[in-house]
Amino acid sequence: MFEQYSSEEQDAIAARAAIATWFGNDGQTAEKIQHQPVDLAVLKSWLSFWILARTVGSGRREAIRDFLNHTARGKLLEPSASCETVEQLSAQVKTDGIMPGRPTSLISKFAFTLRPESFVPYDRRVRGALNALGYRVKAHHYCDYLRGFRLAQGNDCRTLSGHGTIARQAALPGQDVRQCTV
Repeated sequence: MFEQYSSEEQDAIAARAAIATWFGNDGQTAEKIQHQPVDLAVLKSWLSFWILARTVGSGRREAIRDFLNHTARGKLLEPSASCETVEQLSAQVKTDGIMPGRPTSLISKFAFTLRPESFVPYDRRVRGALNALGYRVKAHHYCDYLRGFRLAQGNDCRTLSGHGTIARQAALPGQDVRQCTV
């Protein structure tokens, strides 16, 4: 059904859907996380939104909540927080025995929730797309991922420059969520 629309119309629909999502429950959950420690109800909602609920089963939620509140939040809110911070926190979750693997996706999405102007969500499908574009991003190498994402985004920004209306529709009031000037 979506295919019946032109590429430009699909972009506009996607932009409007993203804005509606942000101003709905998902944006409210992000705002709660930005301004107060995460309780289990907010964590459950947030995990569900990011499709991480199975990754962080109910038996690990209290431990991950404590880690996010008492370790990750402070480090990610520091002005010097960077991609290395995400990699270190992801490794620490595994080292501390909170989860059996490195939850780079979870930590990056928490970082993005706290500071969307500085971080982007890590996703294995996007990593695969970046690799297909030649950016060579290994699993859990968030710094390489972020570099590739921003380089690819720069290409998208140049492509979007001819479509100012669509790019403006994707932006929240006073903010360009794509972090590019069109």
